[in-house]
Amino acid sequence: MSYSDYWDGDPEIVKYYRDKRKYEQEYLSFQMWLQGAYIYEASPVYNFFSKHRKPEPYREQPIPIGKVERQHREEERQRQQMAAGKKIMMGLMESVNAKFKKEKQTYDSQNGNS
Repeated sequence: MSYSDYWDGDPEIVKYYRDKRKYEQEYLSFQMWLQGAYIYEASPVYNFFSKHRKPEPYREQPIPIGKVERQHREEERQRQQMAAGKKIMMGLMESVNAKFKKEKQTYDSQNGNS
């Protein structure tokens, strides 16, 4: 806030500058906390209560912060689970179809059908 804004400007503007400063401090605090969370997660050496001291693989995506971002992350996780389940079901279906095809060929060869 400039000198002239403070002394000659609208008195309400001081309140908005003060609120802006408060939000900036909260944001900076959150950023530092998030950085600490990454460091803590990445290095079990700092986690003295950890039973295993091997570092976990680094995250492929950042920790979701906002509600919308968490929802998108959850939807993506569900899509991946559905795709994995679909892949398993397709494999199972192919194996069952192959078994029936083999049984049909065996039945046809035994009964002289072509």
